[in-house]
Amino acid sequence: MSGRAARWVTWLRDRDPDLAATRRAARTALVMPALFALCTEVLRSPTMAGYAAFGSFSMLLLVDYSGPMVERLRAQAALAVAWLVLICAGTLAAGQLWLAVLGTVVVGFAVLFAGVVSSVLAGSATALLLAFVLPVSAPVPLSQLPERLAGAGLAAAVALPAVALLWPRPVADPLSAPAAAVCRAAASYLRARASLPGPDGPVSAADRFPAAADPTAGSRADQRGG
Repeated sequence: MSGRAARWVTWLRDRDPDLAATRRAARTALVMPALFALCTEVLRSPTMAGYAAFGSFSMLLLVDYSGPMVERLRAQAALAVAWLVLICAGTLAAGQLWLAVLGTVVVGFAVLFAGVVSSVLAGSATALLLAFVLPVSAPVPLSQLPERLAGAGLAAAVALPAVALLWPRPVADPLSAPAAAVCRAAASYLRARASLPGPDGPVSAADRFPAAADPTAGSRADQRGG
């Protein structure tokens, strides 16, 4: 059995070396069904259940922010606020077909274009589009908007601690190690150049300023010229 488990681990490591996809999938598999069951069986709100499920799916599976934990939580909170705003916009636009089409075009262009400006927005594009497409494609009375917002808010409230506590992504800067290696190599090269004799080595003050080393050199040159 241990040999089979080792083969599974090796297979998984070959396809997901950093376990990034596995981490996101495990988090979502724990949170999403729990929120759906809570809203359906306890709170008795199907609308809230749907938005809690899709919200947790979006905030835990579709995004995986990097950097220090504070920056990740800040980006996660910004995504939650954007979800609430887009749910309001999609719900209001869903009442008229032409407005829903126009809103989808505008929001889709804005979200995709914003990905050119920021890598964080580029990584959040699918999650942001889902936040608008989900409500705009299902017209409902405005009386259901609070339930939609409550479901998304519940998903955001659970997603923040889940990102920090449930198998958090290791803090790693992908540029720090290569930059340090380049600096060490440059320092070694400069030390080697400095220790070489000749034109590649250190130049003495006498070689650099011959006139200062021999004050009579300038007068001899003037006499020869005269």
